[in-house]
Amino acid sequence: MRDHRDEVERILQCFEQGGSCVLWGDPSARSSVVQQVRYVVDSAGVRTVSLNLGGVGTSELPALVAVECGLVLTSGNSPVSTWLELTEYFQGGRNSDLKYVFLWDLQFCGSDLIPVLNRMLSLTAGMSVHLVGVGATEASGWADFLSRPEFTVVRLSNRENVSDDSEAAWKWSRQVVPVQ
Repeated sequence: MRDHRDEVERILQCFEQGGSCVLWGDPSARSSVVQQVRYVVDSAGVRTVSLNLGGVGTSELPALVAVECGLVLTSGNSPVSTWLELTEYFQGGRNSDLKYVFLWDLQFCGSDLIPVLNRMLSLTAGMSVHLVGVGATEASGWADFLSRPEFTVVRLSNRENVSDDSEAAWKWSRQVVPVQ
């Protein structure tokens, strides 16, 4: 396994500042980094929502996000009613501490999801940060979305030796107030 300590630290620093990241690299390297980031974030008491969007349709994504956030949908399962409930849920959480870290994997994902993801980023602004994992083959059609000014781009390097994440977890957990 490769050592991606610097990339993990850069992502965590971006999160601490309320920013989101695009993670470029091959799928196995991205998976390793996402696991390390998730470990650190979970250790800090912040909820992670990990979603592989391959094969997910635009009408399915809102319900998938709702389920992963633990939201029980009460007004049916149409995409419109789901969006309304998600909007109410996230608008009610504004002005709170960091509540979610969304880990989006765009492998095998069509660019038709871009408007839905744009809406999710806008909807969750102020209470979540995002890590969007992508490789060269997935980037087709996603250039504008991935080059948003609020995204910090993190490219994976090829160093050996996996590191112990405990120091990064300690540093990050001391700076993030977990949401109860």
